[in-house]
Amino acid sequence: MNPTDDDKQRLDHELSKVTPEDEVRVKGRFKKKFDAVRASLVDSKIRAVRALALNVSCLYEMLIDPDHTLPWKTKAYIVAALGYFISPFDAIPDVGPLVGLLDDALLVAYISHLLSEDVVAYRHKRREQGRPLPDLGPGNGLEPGT
Repeated sequence: MNPTDDDKQRLDHELSKVTPEDEVRVKGRFKKKFDAVRASLVDSKIRAVRALALNVSCLYEMLIDPDHTLPWKTKAYIVAALGYFISPFDAIPDVGPLVGLLDDALLVAYISHLLSEDVVAYRHKRREQGRPLPDLGPGNGLEPGT
């Protein structure tokens, strides 16, 4: 992914609008949306769609983990990505079982990429604690990683 400078400026502008209230809203609404689409994400034959499930669940865990402190900018990125995922108002509306999630997958993948060092460190920390996060692997793609 090679975003343009305009893309980066738009993202920074959107991040500047993220508030603690948005964080509370995302935390309160995420599980309902994720539970509603989880089966179609996990059972998809498309690896990128399964990766969406893994990425959003990892970002959500980072956000809600009481033992994990995040700087506000990292939180804002996560809140923006998860907020877009739970929002019914997307560039591609979430009307189809998978097509409407493509724009969500792109944004979440981009944010996950931007936060890749944080995500890798968090996954490593969870593995060390004996609480590994799911990883892409055999079966449905949501078995705990090793």
